[in-house]
Amino acid sequence: VFMEANIPHRSMQLPLEPIDAPSRPAPKPRDAIVEIAELNSLEESLTAILQLISNARRQICLYTPDLEPIVYGHADVVESLKQFVINSGGGNVLIIVKDTLAVRSQPHPLIDLAQRLPSAFQLRTPVEADDLEYPSAYLINDRDGYLFRQQSNRYLGVWSPTLPSRNRQLTEEFERVWQRCRSCTEFRALGL
Repeated sequence: VFMEANIPHRSMQLPLEPIDAPSRPAPKPRDAIVEIAELNSLEESLTAILQLISNARRQICLYTPDLEPIVYGHADVVESLKQFVINSGGGNVLIIVKDTLAVRSQPHPLIDLAQRLPSAFQLRTPVEADDLEYPSAYLINDRDGYLFRQQSNRYLGVWSPTLPSRNRQLTEEFERVWQRCRSCTEFRALGL
């Protein structure tokens, strides 16, 4: 039996320099919370919608009865949505539209845009009675902004470019309804 008694051990360890911690960019600060503002006219609604679209990073969600041609067919809104999907690097617009028959009954610039950019626009329609009877309309972005109208057929409502708590409530509601909806295949462009 070989014994290692009284034999000095030589350490084969090399001293290591401490590794610098990886430098991570600081997270972007959230925008300051902006209190709710009332909307009393179509013009105020359009101004708020355009600001919410321009503030969005990667996603916009819209809950509407019939794509409201006077609002979402407005040339400035359609152009703003087009610029958003082109410049957002993969951003998308999710739309729940309740009355697809009303939308199909006349040309709509937003449907035309969605057909030209199908990877950026997803449209669904509710199938459950509670969702079909929902009286309100809203638009939310992924920067904590929202616009909400209690009655979708009126332009009275509230909005804020940055109010995380209300945005989160509407986002959760939108996601629940989105999961219960069916795809709007009737709006797909037909390639001939």
